Amino acid sequence: TYYLQANSDSSSSGKYTVKATAVTDDHSDTTTSAIALTLGTPKNGNIEAAGDSDYFKVTLTAGQKYLFEMNDLTLGTNGNADLNLYDSNGNYLAYGYESNNKALLSYKATTTGTYYLRASESGNDSTGTYTVKATAVTDDYGDTTTTAKALALETTLNGNIEVPQDVDYFKVSLTAGKKYYFEMKDLTLGTSGSAYLNLYNNSNSYLNSGY
Repeated sequence: TYYLQANSDSSSSGKYTVKATAVTDDHSDTTTSAIALTLGTPKNGNIEAAGDSDYFKVTLTAGQKYLFEMNDLTLGTNGNADLNLYDSNGNYLAYGYESNNKALLSYKATTTGTYYLRASESGNDSTGTYTVKATAVTDDYGDTTTTAKALALETTLNGNIEVPQDVDYFKVSLTAGKKYYFEMKDLTLGTSGSAYLNLYNNSNSYLNSGY
């Protein structure tokens, strides 16, 4: 037997209704019975009750970058998709919060194995449907100085920010005493996207930036 206590704040009075309903959960709310995701294939989900969360598991390969998406279908104007990533031990790694009806996060796997995604509604007060998907991403340029692409002076290279939080590194040889101009032109980053360009020396110490 369980008990419900119905009340209000100390200065209010009035009538109300109370109801208890059994809910059928489409996906598990624990990692132990998480539903397997296939890369590139979306899975439908439903936040049936306020505070519900759904867990999915996916196998990732070390060194590979991935994009994880949670598309808000019917969570409503007050509901926001919230997506969290955990490692095989349940340790938190990254999150994505809804913007333009979609929560996105990217992650480069450090180890090969099983990872978990937790799909939920951020305020824990809305219900509705969604889709979740994991996709392997092909990165055009390295995201570290050790894998930087050589950039020759007076030469333009095309680049692509394939996923949110992606960074691309380039290396260039400069001569002491000479002045240089560095340019990053925004082609399709969108109205809400902005180009950022940062300069570092050969010790990876920050020198300057352009916005």
